[in-house]
Amino acid sequence: MENTTELQTLRIGEKHYSMESVTELAVNLLNDIKKIEEEMNRINLQFSITKLAKLKLIDELTKELPKMTEVPAPEVQVDKEAE
Repeated sequence: MENTTELQTLRIGEKHYSMESVTELAVNLLNDIKKIEEEMNRINLQFSITKLAKLKLIDELTKELPKMTEVPAPEVQVDKEAE
């Protein structure tokens, strides 16, 4: 039976680094990056839910429009002095 030890590596970008040489600061920075990515995922999910809720409200409003009296758009008065 052959005893081989595989070198543990950390990939950052296109480069690989020995896990034995990773500094404490690098570990802390990587943990912070992971927390930021998790927060971004949470925010993206919240945005998707909010967007879906808005679309549902617009759909419900569209169903109410036939019950309302439609009128022509008001004319916009142009202020000649402002030009």
